[in-house]
Amino acid sequence: MATTETIAMGDGTTTEFGFSFPYIKTEDVKVELQEYDATQTSGNQIVSRQTITAFVVPSNNPTVVQFSSIGAATNYQAASGAPLANHAVSGLTIRVRIYRFTDADSVPATFIQGSAIRAQDLNDNFEQNLYIMQERQNTIVSIQTGGIGENVISTNALQDDAVDASKLRDSVSDDTQRAVTTDHIRDNAVTTAKIVDNAVTTAKITDLNVTTDKLADNAVTTVKITDLNVTTDKLADSVVTSAKIADGAIVNADVNSAAAIDGTKINPDFGSQTITTTGSIQTGNAPLGFNGANYGTQYQIAQSNGSGAANTWVDRSERDAGVSIVSSPAVSFKNIAFDADALTWATKIDVYFSDVSCDDINGSLIIKPLDQTNNYFTSGSLVGFATATVNNNAAIGFISKKWAADNGIQLDWGQVTSTRYGRVTFVRSTSTQWMVDFQATASVNPATGIYQGIWNGNGVQTQPSSGTGQLGGVQFIFDLGNIDLGTACIHYS
Repeated sequence: MATTETIAMGDGTTTEFGFSFPYIKTEDVKVELQEYDATQTSGNQIVSRQTITAFVVPSNNPTVVQFSSIGAATNYQAASGAPLANHAVSGLTIRVRIYRFTDADSVPATFIQGSAIRAQDLNDNFEQNLYIMQERQNTIVSIQTGGIGENVISTNALQDDAVDASKLRDSVSDDTQRAVTTDHIRDNAVTTAKIVDNAVTTAKITDLNVTTDKLADNAVTTVKITDLNVTTDKLADSVVTSAKIADGAIVNADVNSAAAIDGTKINPDFGSQTITTTGSIQTGNAPLGFNGANYGTQYQIAQSNGSGAANTWVDRSERDAGVSIVSSPAVSFKNIAFDADALTWATKIDVYFSDVSCDDINGSLIIKPLDQTNNYFTSGSLVGFATATVNNNAAIGFISKKWAADNGIQLDWGQVTSTRYGRVTFVRSTSTQWMVDFQATASVNPATGIYQGIWNGNGVQTQPSSGTGQLGGVQFIFDLGNIDLGTACIHYS
């Protein structure tokens, strides 16, 4: 076949390409840029093409095509007009096709009757016919080998039912190599009759792919949903109503431990169940009742009579945890204040102490009362204390230093290794008077193996009904040295 085209490759910079075929007029020289995929079979290698007009064939260089600059780069060309090496979108190779397409609308020379016939005119006409025949021959060969250009064959040019299934492009793995894609299926074209029974599998239903309007009413039945297949993500917020929950279906395990269900949501009648809580029970302004009656008075608690038939309200009782009377750095005294709230209702206060010792062999323990501002009561306000056995001797009458000038009960001692144990009890007699009872012992003296002393006694503590001087606590103090051991515990009742 005659050569009617030249193929070159773009590189993004070259704007001048030579060709080797003859032509009659420069207007017959055409240029086409092709998106070319060499991996495809013959006839399928040209993916897309674009005809170019921004070029010239110089008169001084008639076998060269020179590309002209364009306004902006395209998928095929740079702004300089140079064909790209690769397509800007697909990355496939860009081929430059320079070809001849001879004008067939007119002949180079027209003969008039009676005029001279020149050989050159005959040759020009025959040459045009030759070129046209060569180009058409090459076109026919190209068509025979699959080289039909885009948009050449129209729908009307196809015989009815001429394109069968074997003529449709197919690929097992590459969707871009399939002839019938989503874009080629008209909306509403796929009907139920076009879908084989059991053809739609789970893998074909992706999230957000099958919408509600694509399903026939009542199409999704129970048998179409695998057990345990409806997860939380498939339920819209607030769609599970009470009517959708079977009566008695929600058990304790279904309620989150942090649910914090308001009491207004709970029927307060617990029947025969035992109410247990680690918190407190508060009634607000409403009274706390037992058996529907008898709410007690302020600062009282209910006490069962043991039969469960009735309850008795009594003053409450409480105990402070043991308090260390040792300080750091070491000091000679420890003040222990009574609970202000307990002082408003308690009628008896027991102060227990144990393992109270001093780091000085000559230190004597003194227990003093404090008022509510931590001042000592006046001298002589406590009277009548007696002692029993001291150093294994018989009772010797009143304690030598009772609640007098030192404002306290003094336990003389002379052994640093000894410790004191005992209690002081205050019992409210009137609003201005407390009855006082006192007992104390000591540990065994390691040197002698005998008790160093036993004290007991009682008396009366007077105080004003209000203001400075009211009972507010006790103080443990050594007249010499510092406290190095000891614990105290207060009990109110």
